Amino acid sequence: MLVDLGERYAASEETFAEAGAERLLRDFAAEKEMKAGALINGARVVLTGQDGFSGDQARGFSPTPGPYSFGVCAASSSDAHCTVNPGAVPKAMDVVTPTGVLQSDELDYTVHSQVTITDVVIP
Repeated sequence: MLVDLGERYAASEETFAEAGAERLLRDFAAEKEMKAGALINGARVVLTGQDGFSGDQARGFSPTPGPYSFGVCAASSSDAHCTVNPGAVPKAMDVVTPTGVLQSDELDYTVHSQVTITDVVIP
């Protein structure tokens, strides 16, 4: 949904100013039949490692820790988490989750075919 909202902003001919941005956001929320506050106050918080030499600027993973990569696992193992292609794991070390969402589930790439981070709504 945030990608759709970003595309809507990009396609808008309005100058990006507070009043126009809020109007666009509220119209978008109404079309999606949701409260605008969830978009205004929602955030996704993810801790990752920075790497100034990769295209996405995020530190990558290798099967076990390397000099310039995080390890998927501390040591080689037959655990399902350790046998996956390191390039397919989310480049995240930690995540802040809302009440009722377990961190252990949020980033589990063996359970979810695509990891999706849940918004934390800030009241």
